[in-house]
Amino acid sequence: EKDTDEYRPTLQTYTVVRFANTMVGITKDKRAELDRAIPGLGEVATKANAAWVNPVAREVVKEQEAEGTLPGLANLGSTCFANSVLQCLLNTPGWFPKACVAFSHFGESAKSKRAAVGRAFQSLAREYSEADGALPSSNSALINMKDAIAAIHPQYAGDQQQDAYEYLGHVLAGLEEGFGALFGGHSDDRPGDVIRAICGITSFTRRKCHCCSAVFEVDRVPDIALRLPLLSQASKRDPALREQEETTLITLQELLHASRQPEEIEDYDCDKCRARSEELGEAHARSTCTQHGGVIDETGDVVVVVLYRFDHAGTKVNRQVACPTELNLKSKSYRLFGVVSHRGESLSVGHYVAAVRSRMDDAWYECDDERVTALNLKAPNDGGSVTAVTPDTQPYILFYHRNAIAEANAGQTPQAAFPAEANAGQTPQAAFPAEANAGQ
Repeated sequence: EKDTDEYRPTLQTYTVVRFANTMVGITKDKRAELDRAIPGLGEVATKANAAWVNPVAREVVKEQEAEGTLPGLANLGSTCFANSVLQCLLNTPGWFPKACVAFSHFGESAKSKRAAVGRAFQSLAREYSEADGALPSSNSALINMKDAIAAIHPQYAGDQQQDAYEYLGHVLAGLEEGFGALFGGHSDDRPGDVIRAICGITSFTRRKCHCCSAVFEVDRVPDIALRLPLLSQASKRDPALREQEETTLITLQELLHASRQPEEIEDYDCDKCRARSEELGEAHARSTCTQHGGVIDETGDVVVVVLYRFDHAGTKVNRQVACPTELNLKSKSYRLFGVVSHRGESLSVGHYVAAVRSRMDDAWYECDDERVTALNLKAPNDGGSVTAVTPDTQPYILFYHRNAIAEANAGQTPQAAFPAEANAGQTPQAAFPAEANAGQ
C-alpha cells in the first residue's frame, strides 16, 4: 500500500538486517515474496544471507572501493572529538553504511529529534563520499550533524572539548532510535536493534558453586563496546604503584584476560543446592562460588574497544598499550580499521585525531580535523601491534571489523583471545589483579 520508490531504502535496509544474520538459507518462496514487494529485493536478501553464512561470499558481494583519498572535516569549535569518531564511522567496512542509507527516507517534514540524527548522518555520509577535499565549516551536513546531536544532548551545542567515547555512544544511540522511528512500532516484522546487530557485544557472568559444582550463566548484557581499565584499583590508593603501572607496557590481550579474572564470593545462595536441600528435607546451607565477569558470548561484525584513558578526575592515564592489528575473539577474527587517539594531559585539555583505513582505497590516513595525511604503517600490513599511531598520541578507541577472509583461509576456528576455563585463574605477565574490575 506504500509507494515503492519512496520506501525502497527502508525495505532494503530491513532486508539486509533481518536476513543477513538468520544463518539459514533464503527459500525460493521467501525470495519470491520479497520480489513481489520490490523487484530484485529477493536477490538482495539472498546475497546478504550468503555473505553472512559464507565468509568468502561476504567479500565477493561487497561494494567496489572508490578511488581517491579521504576528505577532512572542519572543526566547528573544539569538535575534534566528534570529527575523529565520525571519520571512523564513515569508513566502517561492511553493512553499516548500507543500513544507514535507509535514513534517506526521512524527509524534511520529519521533525523528530530521532529522525534528525539519522537524516543528518546519512546526508553527511553522502557528501563525504562525494567530496573533493575537506568539508568546510560552512558545510550544511556537518553543521546539521552537530545540531542534531546537540538537540538531544545540549553539552554538544557549545565549543567545549568533550569525551570522544561518550560522543560515540550518543551517536550510535541516536542512530538506533532513528531506526526505531523509521520502522515504527514494536511489530515482530521490524528488525530489532540494528546498530547492536552490526557492532554489538554480548557478555555474561559465569558462576561455579563449590558445593555442587553447578555452573550458572547470569547477567547477560548487550553493549556497543568492550571497555578496559588500564590501571588497577589498588593503584588509585598507591601513587607509587600507579607510576609503576603507567610505565609498564601492557598488551590488549593481557587487558582482556585481566578483565575477567575470577573472584571468590562467600555466602552464595546456589539454586541447585537449595533445590536439593528441599528435596531431601534438609536445611539449606549457603556455599562459596567462583565468579568470572565479562565473559564474551557474542560479537558483531564490528568490535569497538575503549581503553580507559581518563580517571574520575579527568586525569589522563598514559600507559602504553600494544594494540594488535589482528584480534581474535571467540570464533571470529577481526582487523583494525580505525583508531581514535588523544594528545594532551587531561580530558578537558587536549586534542583528538583519528587514524583510519580508508574505504576508498584501503590505505591508512591520519585525520586531524581538516588535515588528512597518508600514513605508512607497517604493523597493519604484517599483523603486528601498535602502541601509537602518531607521535605524542595515545590510542583511546579502537575499531575492528570482522576479517572473514582470514577465517576462511585458516580453515579452522581462530584461537580465542581467552584461555580455557581451567587456566582462567592464571594472570598474564604485566596484567593487574582481579580487583581492577571492581567499580568499573
